[in-house]
Amino acid sequence: MQIQLDTSDENIKKIYNSLDHNGIHCIDNSIPNNLIDKLRNEVNGYLNENGKRYFSKMNPADDPNSVFSSIKDSVSFVTLINKLASKALNRKIEDSESLNVLRVITGKNAESQTLQFHYDAYAVTALIPIFIPEGRAAESGHLVAWLNLRTFRNMQIINMIEKVLIQNRFTRKYLSFLVFRNLEKYMHKMIPGNIYLFWGYRTLHANLGVNKDFLRSTLLFHGGHVHQDSYLDSIVKKKRDSSERKNDEAKL
Repeated sequence: MQIQLDTSDENIKKIYNSLDHNGIHCIDNSIPNNLIDKLRNEVNGYLNENGKRYFSKMNPADDPNSVFSSIKDSVSFVTLINKLASKALNRKIEDSESLNVLRVITGKNAESQTLQFHYDAYAVTALIPIFIPEGRAAESGHLVAWLNLRTFRNMQIINMIEKVLIQNRFTRKYLSFLVFRNLEKYMHKMIPGNIYLFWGYRTLHANLGVNKDFLRSTLLFHGGHVHQDSYLDSIVKKKRDSSERKNDEAKL
């Protein structure tokens, strides 16, 4: 039940060029239907435990007892992510330079996750849709993004300044205004079964709102920690991990 992807040098070059020129690359029908069904069953199990609300889980694919481990155990999937990150950062990428996060958005606190624009700390982001609701685009949680808005930064301090300037409620409110002025330009519809790749570090991204009666769930798999040896980044990582754990552990 593992994912089978083409990791040849020719295909890696093709995807790399697609990411550089188009900003996002879709690998169609890459997640088998039976795996999608099993992932959905696990998400529903979490909902039964946690109640109908927003929550996230850190590194579910690292848990051998989880169906999500099928993704990280898929050698071709991890190889593809690492090869792309290696080509982007011009260095060898270790398997340990990865992070995966399950996000589930539904219920009364779903609105809190609307248009929270941010940059990732990792070179490559693979977005795997599990549940994407049907309905109006503005309430179905599709991806919105300014693709390849910046380059990979050599200095972490520049990255931190950019994050402070962007990742605040005033800037996010303005960016949301721009999105809805031209939704077709910034929105990327997601279909379960596909894998969506983009340069997470370079791309300012978020998701549209989700109706509280709908269910949106995705697995984000990140590879290639851009500032892995930075003291500043270690502080940010600890803060982020703490926040994600609170979302994981919180109960209604």
